[in-house]
Amino acid sequence: MNEFVPQRTAAYISQNDVHIGEMTVRETLAFSARCQGVGSRFG
Repeated sequence: MNEFVPQRTAAYISQNDVHIGEMTVRETLAFSARCQGVGSRFG
């Protein structure tokens, strides 16, 4: 078995989350679900 080399198995990927800061967590999740086509029975 080869020796573990972190540089070959890991990477940094930045993320920029854009959301409406005035929305509650529930509202944000419901909005995201609607955008992805999930029906209202899940929210």
